[in-house]
Amino acid sequence: LPGSSRSGELKSLMDNKAGGSGSSNPNIRRTPRKYDALKNNSRLQHCQHCGKTLRGSITNLRDHIRRVHLKLKPFPCRYCDRVFAANSKRKTHESKTHPVEW
Repeated sequence: LPGSSRSGELKSLMDNKAGGSGSSNPNIRRTPRKYDALKNNSRLQHCQHCGKTLRGSITNLRDHIRRVHLKLKPFPCRYCDRVFAANSKRKTHESKTHPVEW
């Protein structure tokens, strides 16, 4: 209902829930700091080889470079000669291809 006092109450309530500057309600919690870091893009890593942006720690960037650009596959199957870039892919392969051994 535009123009009524009710729309003003609703706007005020929405401002408070969104953490607006006019919020004086002590029961409204602020967003945790770990989410602030993601909003500020302070935890984004950029690959210098391909320009891809990765979220998270420098470890994610390191793994990306090793697997994508260096083509490293450090996870060999325990039952055959196949190798994998990710341990999860190796486990899936072993369980589906070698169910008796696994």
